[in-house]
Amino acid sequence: MIVSSLRIASGAHVISFKKNGRGLDHAMFIEMEKLKQVYDSRREHAEKDPTFAKVALRVQLKLIHNVNSEAEVHGQRFGSDELPEAGGSGAGPLPLEYFLAGFGFCFQSIMARTAASLGVELSGVAFSVRGLLDRRGAYGTPAIYSGFNEIMYELRLESHEPVERIWKLIHEVEKRCPAHATLERATRLVQHVFLNGEPIEEVMHEKGAVDLVPTREGLDVS
Repeated sequence: MIVSSLRIASGAHVISFKKNGRGLDHAMFIEMEKLKQVYDSRREHAEKDPTFAKVALRVQLKLIHNVNSEAEVHGQRFGSDELPEAGGSGAGPLPLEYFLAGFGFCFQSIMARTAASLGVELSGVAFSVRGLLDRRGAYGTPAIYSGFNEIMYELRLESHEPVERIWKLIHEVEKRCPAHATLERATRLVQHVFLNGEPIEEVMHEKGAVDLVPTREGLDVS
């Protein structure tokens, strides 16, 4: 998975990435049998063993200099920084860009495993996400909410599957993805879905509520 574009503008954090950086027509895009076996085995294990089902994820972090931080997970290190105008040196992605990327990473991982489990064949997955917030909240302005007021994401899929099976897959991913489930409770999620380049629907999740609204041409992530 690679980052294909990144932009910050007017209080909106935008990040987009795609699965399979070598092209969407790669023959082994999703190893269906392998992922299905792993997914089904771990699901059965979790259902039978409560100690395996309950998991705590941990990340170790330390502040390096000013607003530059470093994190370590599974022996891998990665850094975060702010832009120079915000007191940083631009040495790494912004903290909230990791936050949005984490949402996308989780969604795509769950999508790949769920597609394999359900037997839904995909030849391409691209995901863009944009979060809108008021930066005054982070500077302590009274009565200004510091969190994301809205998170919009665009999902572009390539598949020969009928629309009905694609929507079944998407709805299952929304239920199974821990990041989506958490954000859905906390803020408004706006979804745009494209299948083979054509918009098929847009769904809005507002703290648990789901409404269908007209489809737009997609997110501006240029």
